[in-house]
Amino acid sequence: MEISGKNSSFSFRIPENEFDDSVYVAHYSRDLYVLLSRMDSEAMVVAFEIPRVKLARSRRLSSEALVRTAIGQGIRDGVFESAGSSWREFDLDSPTWTGDLLASDLP
Repeated sequence: MEISGKNSSFSFRIPENEFDDSVYVAHYSRDLYVLLSRMDSEAMVVAFEIPRVKLARSRRLSSEALVRTAIGQGIRDGVFESAGSSWREFDLDSPTWTGDLLASDLP
């Protein structure tokens, strides 16, 4: 599915992690958070909460840009190597991930 400005769910793989061939899902909830989860595990869920002081800045970015930034932060912070769930503050200055990102039909 082609990415448009209306997409809020995406799927992706992390080729940077050679030991993990899992498919991940990213879901953006406007003004609240970006949620990353592994499709084959309910145990790996990471939510990046957008701080209130950064809401205006986040609204200027597309959902794709926000998801790519959350994935970049996840790689930087090592969340894809962890097995647990967590809430983290979203760092809008994180490196942007440039890998393959597919729009998803998930609600």
